[in-house]
Amino acid sequence: MYKKLGKFSKVIFVALVIGSVCALGFVPQICQAANYAYGPYTGMWGVTGDGNLAAGVGDGNHVTGNDNIAVGKHSGDHVDGAYTIDNTGTAVFVPESNDIAAGDHVGNHVHGSNNVALGNESGNHVSGGYVLDGSGVAWRAPGDGNIASGNGSGNDVAGSLNVASGNGSGNSVNGGYLFAADGVTPVVSSYNNDPRPVAGVGNIASGNGSGNVVSGNGNMALGSYSGNNVAGNNNIAMGNNSGNGQFTINSDGTVSVDPTTQTPLTANNTIAIGNSALAVSNDDIAIGHNAFAWGDPAVAIGSGSSATGHDSVAIGTNANSYGYNSVALGANSSDGGRPNTVSVGSPGNERTISNVANGVFGTDAANMNQLRRVSHGLTGGIAAAAAQMNVMPYVPGVFAVALDGASYDGQGAFGATISRWDCGGRWNLNAGVSYGFSNTPIFRGGVTVLLGPLPAK
Repeated sequence: MYKKLGKFSKVIFVALVIGSVCALGFVPQICQAANYAYGPYTGMWGVTGDGNLAAGVGDGNHVTGNDNIAVGKHSGDHVDGAYTIDNTGTAVFVPESNDIAAGDHVGNHVHGSNNVALGNESGNHVSGGYVLDGSGVAWRAPGDGNIASGNGSGNDVAGSLNVASGNGSGNSVNGGYLFAADGVTPVVSSYNNDPRPVAGVGNIASGNGSGNVVSGNGNMALGSYSGNNVAGNNNIAMGNNSGNGQFTINSDGTVSVDPTTQTPLTANNTIAIGNSALAVSNDDIAIGHNAFAWGDPAVAIGSGSSATGHDSVAIGTNANSYGYNSVALGANSSDGGRPNTVSVGSPGNERTISNVANGVFGTDAANMNQLRRVSHGLTGGIAAAAAQMNVMPYVPGVFAVALDGASYDGQGAFGATISRWDCGGRWNLNAGVSYGFSNTPIFRGGVTVLLGPLPAK
């Protein structure tokens, strides 16, 4: 393989071998008290420290520290340390070490240690943001352990342990911005009045164009053009174009993704999984292609689903819940914006809920078996009431008995009534009983008094 390499490539190959040997600690005697430079305008100016390696054109100049590697054109320049604040509030300079830059225009203006940049135009302007000393003066802090792999990735990063994998990924990443001791006044650059960033830690972007313009910690973007324009912590975006802070909420609770908007996604602990999925408020979950959760919190699961009401849940393809504390279940279901509602369909898309147990308590749902029993009881009761004779012959001093039957809405009943007028014809005692075939018996009793004069004989 070595014979197939060109002259310049052989130089780079040798440099990488030497750098790898030094970085891994093999044969340490060749890596101590010496800096290595291969190529024109490489490692010529402002290099201090030991074990630094530069191979290419214009690489490895203005380097402060030890065991740094720069391979390519115009890479690994202006690599130095930064400042930490000791327990007395004093800024203390810390030299950098073990930074690796491979590619053209890679790993320039890096302030920290153990940073890796692989790919053209990657890993530039990396630091740990800024910190205040005891007098309120801002100092550049070291950014350590950042990894950028891909052309144009991992640039303008303030923080540590951030990972960018993919072309154009992981750029403009920080942990927010620095304020004075009063917590209100922003600390800005004396050069251009730009706000000073603070360190963002543990942000991961994997996919072309992912994880750009991120201000926070522990955010993860997996998928092309995912997790962009995010200001928050511990957010997860998985899927192409997912977890981006670019959207508009429509009046019916649905959402439109608008790539022209610049409103950042300001939330914590969100999960967006699926192409173009988006979770906007704290603790929101959106799973599925174009799934959208905006309520605080809310859950949307299913392709095209949206949950925009607070504490709302939408499950199913194109399910939509935008009522407070409401649930939409099933494809194309909607709660219509009604609060405290569970919907299993929408106008024209109604559903049957089956296998419902008998309701027990007052707020339980009743099933059709219970409703039929109620209906049968009512119709049987009506039939039983109709089966009682209420009009009896007027014959003083004689008992009269009547037997009757009746039917109502398919329910049958029979009854019996007994009546007797007193011998004077003024008082009537009567009683009746009837029974519907699907109901308990009905008992009736009554007294009749004539208020007027007796009829003429």
